[in-house]
Amino acid sequence: MKKYIGSIRSLSVLLFCCVFAIGWGACAKGLTDPDDLENNTEATGNSDSDKGGTGVDPNVQITGDGTKANPFTVTDVIALNNTKTGVFWVQGVIVGQIKAGKTTWRNNTEFQPPFTADEKGVGTNILMAIKAGETSNIIAAQLPTGSKVRNGVNLPQNGGNLSKTILLYGKLEKYMYLPGVKNVKYAEIDGNTYGTEPK
Repeated sequence: MKKYIGSIRSLSVLLFCCVFAIGWGACAKGLTDPDDLENNTEATGNSDSDKGGTGVDPNVQITGDGTKANPFTVTDVIALNNTKTGVFWVQGVIVGQIKAGKTTWRNNTEFQPPFTADEKGVGTNILMAIKAGETSNIIAAQLPTGSKVRNGVNLPQNGGNLSKTILLYGKLEKYMYLPGVKNVKYAEIDGNTYGTEPK
């Protein structure tokens, strides 16, 4: 009988160790495998990781209010972390783009020319930061298909826009796994306007 109880205890300990090892391995993979983050809509981060929507960063003071007179900055959009919905004004500096035809920023960012165009010869988005040359703490802005905004702002056709300040109006929403602005309806660069300014 004692031999039987000893065997059960040994099996119980072995089973516990196996379950613990399997669980620990799954947790560790979830924390370290960046490819898992690509499909995680709750992921967070900046250009060094993905951006999600779990809450406002309490360590950053939001300086803009999303109006044209006081637009959100790139830092504001990152800190808001996809928690504010609606269309707003956002201002930043154009620092690059995500290659046309790609669906995520990871390994697809271009910060220097030549910039990759789509099959129609244009870029589909821009990357914005607080200052020229910044390659982290970035947001992505979608340039809608066939729009005056896309035609006037995209980098493959308008390389001179790199490092220029842009003011745009669009919907705050995660784009290409980064905090971003989608469906940009209007943009201003160097006094030039693209699209129809909202009233």
